Amino acid sequence: MDVGFVGMGSMGAPMVERMVAAGHSVRVYARREESRSAAKAMGATPVASAVEAAEFADVMTVCVYTTEQVRELCLGPGGVIAAMKPGSVLLIHTTCPPDTITELVSAAGERGVSVVDAPLDGRPKDVAEGDARVLMGADAESRSRIAPVVGSYAGSIIHVGEVGAGQRTKTLNVLLTAAQVGLIADAARLAAQLGLDPAAALHAINQTGVTSRHLQSALTFDEDPTAHAAMVQPFVTKDIRNYGDSFEGLDLGLLGLVVRAYTADDADGDHREPEAHTERTGAFA
Repeated sequence: MDVGFVGMGSMGAPMVERMVAAGHSVRVYARREESRSAAKAMGATPVASAVEAAEFADVMTVCVYTTEQVRELCLGPGGVIAAMKPGSVLLIHTTCPPDTITELVSAAGERGVSVVDAPLDGRPKDVAEGDARVLMGADAESRSRIAPVVGSYAGSIIHVGEVGAGQRTKTLNVLLTAAQVGLIADAARLAAQLGLDPAAALHAINQTGVTSRHLQSALTFDEDPTAHAAMVQPFVTKDIRNYGDSFEGLDLGLLGLVVRAYTADDADGDHREPEAHTERTGAFA
């Protein structure tokens, strides 16, 4: 398929590499020369603008960092939606509020373009190995059309409902991730206060009913299991803050504590510009 792509960061770069390896023709827009060179070395075609990436695409893939970047890239007379051909699909991998997807659907509908919201779960290593998880909100026709593209880098394509359901489901994923990694780090610190070796204690707990993927990841940092939380927190902080007022009026229960902790002024990740994370994320690389 003809694929347009924006977001050549640490998640996006292996996506491009795997799409090219699967036989897709990929046109990549990136701001940085090193990203353009990397895309060319992978067999993709660097282009001068996001519009140029979009205008011939069957699937236009967006894997940028923030909601603001999604809106800047996609909407308005100079955005990619205005350049996309009727019958094509706009694929949004960025985690963003559900109402942003609603706005994209409205704008895309005027062009005869479908929107799929498909936030990612996983690490760059998972993408590189073709084992990323995707929470997909899409109608049946769009889901079928993009399957060859997404299937080149995702091991699990989890259909959660119509367009918009992907982002709403990712909300739960982000809050539970933030809660788990924070609790695991706190448990490691408490283990030390109890006179235990934190790594040994968590290895023991990992063999009980409270094992989880995040606990297993924390244990890969044997010298300091809290390092996993330090690595993850800037990203879940970004995502939770990205949701803005999406939580207003909802009964969050204990998850409300997570929202408040990660939106406090002194939360990890505060005042960080997206460009600071370009190498680790899918910003406008």
